[in-house]
Amino acid sequence: MRKNADQKDGMKFYPFTSDRLVWSENRKGVIQGDGYPTGKYYCGYVAFDASQVPDELRRGMRNPMEYLAIHGGITYCRQEPGGPILRAIYYGIMRAVCKTRGPFYWIGKLVTPKKAKNQYWYVNAMQKLIQGTEYHLGRAVADYVVFGYDCQHLHDERNPMLRDLEHIKKLTEQMESQIVHFLMLYPEFKKSTKEKKIETLEWIRAQATLETGWGLGAMLGMLSGAKELGEPANGKD
Repeated sequence: MRKNADQKDGMKFYPFTSDRLVWSENRKGVIQGDGYPTGKYYCGYVAFDASQVPDELRRGMRNPMEYLAIHGGITYCRQEPGGPILRAIYYGIMRAVCKTRGPFYWIGKLVTPKKAKNQYWYVNAMQKLIQGTEYHLGRAVADYVVFGYDCQHLHDERNPMLRDLEHIKKLTEQMESQIVHFLMLYPEFKKSTKEKKIETLEWIRAQATLETGWGLGAMLGMLSGAKELGEPANGKD
């Protein structure tokens, strides 16, 4: 596994501990994966101090940051403890929660006789349990919040720039810059009207030097007619 300065600074968590890490600098990291449909692809990550990121912005594709100039939008968001003791407690609890998948499935088979309902009940229950535990436990123990994007979207394989590590580094640096701008403006942003919020997001996107298009979360929000930026149209998950 590649050693890097970020691990020496105590950031002993993904992506900085991954054996697929190909670049790491100043809390930024890039890994190279291998999978369908793009073959080899890159993913970029940036870690922020947890104190910089309000709780409501730690839910992945459920906040206004999905509208920033980030390739494919934010597709990874995880809270990470920095110290070894808290890390052991955090991941111990999460492993225990994840092991309940089996019992949940068999309970689901007993209370819902139809197969389709079994699957829906099981998937929905497990998703809420795991995500809820991860979010609320992370709020209590996290020292860092890691955001990431990936280059495994449909048609990404047609863009040769996304196979160029130097270009991926720039996309990762741009993600960091976009999030930093947003966090600086967020206290006023959340008190603004929808029109002012759109104006603020457009200004932040204008600071980007690389074109990224819209991420999945942003497109779904626009298509669903969400009443507030970053919130589902019906106010539910």
